[in-house]
Amino acid sequence: MSEQSDYTPPKVWVWNKANGGRFANTNRPTAGATHEKELPVGRHPLQLYSLGTPNGVKVTVMLEELLAAGHTGAEYDAWLIKIGDGDQFGSGFVGINPNPRSPPCSTAAGRSRSGSSRAAPS
Repeated sequence: MSEQSDYTPPKVWVWNKANGGRFANTNRPTAGATHEKELPVGRHPLQLYSLGTPNGVKVTVMLEELLAAGHTGAEYDAWLIKIGDGDQFGSGFVGINPNPRSPPCSTAAGRSRSGSSRAAPS
């Protein structure tokens, strides 16, 4: 590189929210919760928090197949997470999944398992 740049990075980076378009709320360059919001908890051993995204569908299909095969430990309650509204950045969601990606599964004992297609609840 022979050209020099006069650009100096800012000491504190500021996110310009207005430039994100339709999906700006689904991926943010921030860590941690942005607001307080507890997650609902049902009566089954597993709690699935998801929207009908591809990974959410994969986890749901896996749980339904386990139930069809007779694995009663796969009983679950499903809860809608509206990623367009930023629900995945609420304190409850971030509490069980610090990397706010959907879908996480939580067990009755409070342990968390990622809901990605590579991880299955145990």
